[in-house]
Amino acid sequence: MTVQRERRERLLGAIRLVRVLYQQLAATAEDGSPEQADYERGVLFYVDVERRAHLFGEEARDVVLREYPLLAEELSVLLRRRGERALSTRERELVVRRRRIALTPVAPRRREPGEHPRVWFLGGQPGAGKASLREVLRDRSGAPGTVVYDPVDDVEAHPLFAQIFADDHLAAARVAADDLDPALARACLEHIRSGPYDAVVVDPLGDLDGARRLVRPFAEAGYRVGVVLVAVHDSVSLLGLARRFQRGLAEQGFARWVDPEEHHRAYTALPAVVRGLEEDPAVHAVCVVDRDASVVHRNHRAADGAWAYPPGAAEALIAERDRPPTEAETARFHAELTALRSPSDDGGPEG
Repeated sequence: MTVQRERRERLLGAIRLVRVLYQQLAATAEDGSPEQADYERGVLFYVDVERRAHLFGEEARDVVLREYPLLAEELSVLLRRRGERALSTRERELVVRRRRIALTPVAPRRREPGEHPRVWFLGGQPGAGKASLREVLRDRSGAPGTVVYDPVDDVEAHPLFAQIFADDHLAAARVAADDLDPALARACLEHIRSGPYDAVVVDPLGDLDGARRLVRPFAEAGYRVGVVLVAVHDSVSLLGLARRFQRGLAEQGFARWVDPEEHHRAYTALPAVVRGLEEDPAVHAVCVVDRDASVVHRNHRAADGAWAYPPGAAEALIAERDRPPTEAETARFHAELTALRSPSDDGGPEG
């Protein structure tokens, strides 16, 4: 991970933490009180800051990285617990409203007549580096007019996520997801298509039927659909899982843990999934990238609907996973492993 990508992740993490704390404060204030209204306005303010953060210049980023951790400390002192965790109908509707705001681009793209909206599905096993690559892909797609949808962000929109994470770090994502409206993800994706907004959609793509359910509605809505797969050896992504969790705790106070078995299922299934997607006419382009976002394979459909080159994304994915690491990659792996073993001496950004 480059210094710039690490800095961007720290920026987004600082904003998310403040927003999550405001969510907890709003959810534990007296219903209908002026205090609750103030906190809810705070949530919307920081949702909007997060929505615009990828467009910040260096000066604005410096301000966030300097001042938001101090703000988070002040807010943490005010936190209260809520005994009843079940969400009200109003709270569920608030989550949907907030997520729709987050998924509305700052400057929607103006399309020429006949120009199709575009969506890229970013796939790869947990820990492969999708969290940072999604922003790289957004930049390459046209940042002001492109939104990023990641189901992880739905989980962190839970009004009581701060409390849930404090209760059980490892199970927080699952517990929060179980509380939310089961139709939340569908509502988010429908909102993107209703724009229609250009988008990057993050998903492990570890199940072919699930992947088809994701991509086909976009193709049916007139989108040009592309799939980007991150090719990373499982030893690197497993280490990435642990380092992401460790660094999230240290820098933001919360992080997402993924069971290694979930990682293994996605890693094992992905080659077959991409073969199935190459056979699906809903998919118009396929790319395989390494963890540094360098393209190792790309293909697209020609005007007649046939692939411009023989399909080979699965083979490229496997080959990139299995190639011997470079000296620089080996050094980075050992630096990450050392940092994991010595959390008090952070050895640098995750892979």
